[in-house]
Amino acid sequence: MSRFIWMACIALTIGAWTQPLLAQEEFSDEPAVEEKPVPPELKAQLEKLIALDPALKLELDGDPAYYSRSTLYEYIDGAASIFEQYGVSAVGHADMKNGDRELTVDVYDMGSPLNAFGMYSMERSPNNDFIEVGAQGYIGKYILNFVQGRYYVKLSYFGPDEAGAALMKASAADLSKRIGKDKSLPEEKTILPTYRIVENSEKWIVGAPLGFQFMSPAWRAEYALGDEPSELFISIAESENAANERAAKFRAFLEKSGSAADAPDLGKGGFRAETSYQGKIIAAPCGRCVMVLTKPPKDVAAFWKTAREAILGAK
Repeated sequence: MSRFIWMACIALTIGAWTQPLLAQEEFSDEPAVEEKPVPPELKAQLEKLIALDPALKLELDGDPAYYSRSTLYEYIDGAASIFEQYGVSAVGHADMKNGDRELTVDVYDMGSPLNAFGMYSMERSPNNDFIEVGAQGYIGKYILNFVQGRYYVKLSYFGPDEAGAALMKASAADLSKRIGKDKSLPEEKTILPTYRIVENSEKWIVGAPLGFQFMSPAWRAEYALGDEPSELFISIAESENAANERAAKFRAFLEKSGSAADAPDLGKGGFRAETSYQGKIIAAPCGRCVMVLTKPPKDVAAFWKTAREAILGAK
């Protein structure tokens, strides 16, 4: 598989997630964004990170490239829009090789640990082969991705299969060391209850949770509560009043395509709903958040109570 085909596959996959957004922007009358270079201080930091240890015996194949938020499309085209949603500041890119082994290094400065985890979480699956690198990472036959601090690092390998994993792991370890000692995941993630959670299913969504932009941003995770996984969404509002308004608006939209009924046992403003598209849903405001659980089991009271306590107790 050539490097260009691999990058095209990534761009097409991520681009599919953002197609509705792109379609809306296609006919926008807004002026084009002015293209700006990567600020010198960000470029200098990225240069230090992608300068891998000589002990890895990799040589640069061409000059490194640096992309700002406004020029990222030149590198990953349609996939750039979702990185922009997650606040990408700059990207350092380098192609390296040693004989028939090639390694592509991409370091995305996402501006904050939460943004970095959010973008990483959108490309991660609970079924990935996770490894100890950075705050969290996973490896495949030709890729290794990890998140640490405000950086999202993506490595792509091309060459003999038997050499790929070792080279990517060694390179990732070197990059992680350069980023720093802090390998913690964003503190904001603690708002998600851990009871019966499907490990590594957590996502930070800045797009349109459940298909509704007004529910953004939100945490989402899968939970093993019944015969099939349930999904818990925690929509983060600016205030308790805003959360109440958001919950009411969400209910109104569900009622247009289905039915909804008051459910005071879920909390003030709680309701149960069902539509042909979303199926069964329960929801209620919770502080300055809105809790939404899809495919709720019949006996959901214990989980719902635990979830509310976790949300209200989170910092």
